[in-house]
Amino acid sequence: MTGPGFVRVVTANLHNLFLDGGEAELDTPRRRAQVALLRSLKPHVLAVQEIVAADADPRTKTELAGRRLRLLGEALGMQCATASGVPTIAVGNQEYHTALLWSGGISPVEGGWFAISGTNFFHSLALLSLDVGSKTPVVHGSAHLSWTGRERRSDEGERLLAAMTRPAGHPPTLIAGDHNSVSAARISPPREPGSPWYGPYFDPDLDQARWRPGLDSYCSVSLDPTTGTKSWSADRRPTEHLALAGMLDAAVVCGADPTPTVGHWPGSEHPLARFDQVWTTPDLGPALSNYETVAEPRVVDDDVLDPKRLADHLAVVATYQPRRIRQRN
Repeated sequence: MTGPGFVRVVTANLHNLFLDGGEAELDTPRRRAQVALLRSLKPHVLAVQEIVAADADPRTKTELAGRRLRLLGEALGMQCATASGVPTIAVGNQEYHTALLWSGGISPVEGGWFAISGTNFFHSLALLSLDVGSKTPVVHGSAHLSWTGRERRSDEGERLLAAMTRPAGHPPTLIAGDHNSVSAARISPPREPGSPWYGPYFDPDLDQARWRPGLDSYCSVSLDPTTGTKSWSADRRPTEHLALAGMLDAAVVCGADPTPTVGHWPGSEHPLARFDQVWTTPDLGPALSNYETVAEPRVVDDDVLDPKRLADHLAVVATYQPRRIRQRN
């Protein structure tokens, strides 16, 4: 098939979609605005997190999650089922689920859908191979790493790496989502003799001005035994697995600003940080062309929509050109 000349991938944590109002929630002003904002971004591929569906019976829970994904797809005008009719939602262990949707001109590859949860993820990882018009299909992912349990989240980061690189000869892969951690990607400065091969972190460390218990979920904390002074730094281990293996943070490749995606929501325990990220295999590096965090109000159908008033995470848009994907030998 012939896909678009460029692919816009959007990742959005939908902040408890369907939790409060059930399936009628899509008709509330906040959710209508959220859908309108996402539609205005014109995604070719949309990775979402926090579609809520809960039931004690696993089969009922799966059916409910699939139905709610279809409702979202209808509202957005996007597809969300494989050729055999399987909804592309990865039902997690909790009530929060990840999913993938796509627009016309793109088609899922037969046998290319994988939903990973169980003991592997606190939430889930959705993976789908899509024909976007490149010589090789591209695997797209929607990830939601654990909100608590730093050791578990680090383990989940290692599992993301496995999903991107195994088995040998794995196709080009892009995983977008809520990583619940600060990126470990580094800026590569001009090399000087005797200098380290790595540069400084792309994302700044977390604010040191005020400690609060909620930061413990995202930081390594230490206490000076002499002065009793407490200090903390971002726990970057989840994506350090990716960075050290050569995976690419799209924001760094595109020279974007490390705009925070969390920390703006009233009452949230999130620090002001860029938790929502897009990571790719190295062969997608030459194809990446633009990266944007949707942080500022924008006019959509004569309405001013403020992303910071719609969800506790900001959406991110990464664009790549399929024909510039580096071919492997």
